Amino acid sequence: MPKILCNDVNLNYCLKGVGKKSFILLHNAGGNLHFMNYQFRHLSQKARVVSVDLRGHGESDKPNAPYAVSIYAEDLISLCQELQIEEVAVVGLNYGGVVAIELANRKPNLASELVLIDPPMVMESWVKDLIQNHINELQDPNMQNFSQQLVESVVIDAAKEDKLMAIRAFDTTSRPALISTYQDLLEWDRTSHDKIRQCTMPVLNIQSSHPFCSEASLRNLCPHLINEKTTKSGPWATLEVPTQVNAMIDRFLNL
Repeated sequence: MPKILCNDVNLNYCLKGVGKKSFILLHNAGGNLHFMNYQFRHLSQKARVVSVDLRGHGESDKPNAPYAVSIYAEDLISLCQELQIEEVAVVGLNYGGVVAIELANRKPNLASELVLIDPPMVMESWVKDLIQNHINELQDPNMQNFSQQLVESVVIDAAKEDKLMAIRAFDTTSRPALISTYQDLLEWDRTSHDKIRQCTMPVLNIQSSHPFCSEASLRNLCPHLINEKTTKSGPWATLEVPTQVNAMIDRFLNL
């Protein structure tokens, strides 16, 4: 896959499809672009689609530097400029949804629509505790099986090859990058209310069976939000129930 220089970091990406509509697919923290494979294949039959490894993840560069929602968003704004994308529907899985909100705040004319798939924002205490626990585990030098234990705890039902892919993704993500990303997420969430309110473009929120953020919390901040719910899925719905997710995106955008 090609790489492109954005903000002094080489980002690994794939691009496919043609049409007036453009999408950019953003994976979860610790994941890689393969978490969005089912959506990439589906949407690229109808539109121009970019899927990207965030910095510190997958085959993108892993600089020894702080990682933050704002930095990821600026990388993606630069990526769109390099690819001459002037308007794009942003689809974000979990942390990718957080980055989508930040991108929309920084460049509202770029983000035509947002699709948030179980985003960790407007967090209740149990979500904050979960993220802090991940940080503690990653900082523990004796913690050897973080990736496998995380995947086993998160996935309800996914193909064996998808589970193995997820384990490899977390194994190849820079551990300092993931720690920094989680730490910044806890700080970013303090400002999430105002940032969500600024999103006036169409927004679809796709919830898993045990969502990180309640529909009521998001709807209070974004009244025009459309909410959909998957069945029999953990937070990685793009892997576990891709047919459901793809159909929800199609309905939302009248594809």
